[in-house]
Amino acid sequence: GTGLGLSTVYGIIQGMNGAIDVESQINNGTCFSVYLPVSNEKKPDPKNVSAKQSAAYNVLIIDDDLVVREMAADLLDFLGHRVTKAESGEEGITLFQKSPDPFDLVIADLIMPGLNGISVMHKIREIRPEVPIVITSGVGQADISRDMLKKGADGYLQKPYSLEAFKNIFREIFQPAS
Repeated sequence: GTGLGLSTVYGIIQGMNGAIDVESQINNGTCFSVYLPVSNEKKPDPKNVSAKQSAAYNVLIIDDDLVVREMAADLLDFLGHRVTKAESGEEGITLFQKSPDPFDLVIADLIMPGLNGISVMHKIREIRPEVPIVITSGVGQADISRDMLKKGADGYLQKPYSLEAFKNIFREIFQPAS
């Protein structure tokens, strides 16, 4: 019903280094061809996967852009995480205030009307200081990642998202190098 399925599929395919091709003819239909790279890697045996590798996290996504919010939620869901969505900084803080303990990670957009990502981060940290917070942005400033870390974020994600970027941010936050 939301019309976001194709953008989600496209994001997942890109995240897997694949491609999608579309052919459409009026009154004849549409054909989608999905191309994924071949892998010689063996699939891991589910019995041998450690708890850390298969952990599912509760993630709060705060982004004013419906398409971005839904795509991020779909990618995280695909990776096995549970997602709660908020369309504004204010809504995100309200959801967090009602029940702060279940959230393992907050992902907040830097630029939103009303409360921006930095303001959201500070308000959430007043409620629960230890919760990891990742700031995201589609603005391509060179030093923005370093600036977000200086301001207290635990990580930074550049939009558009990819599966690999989400995997990396979870690895960095929840499985830091020893």
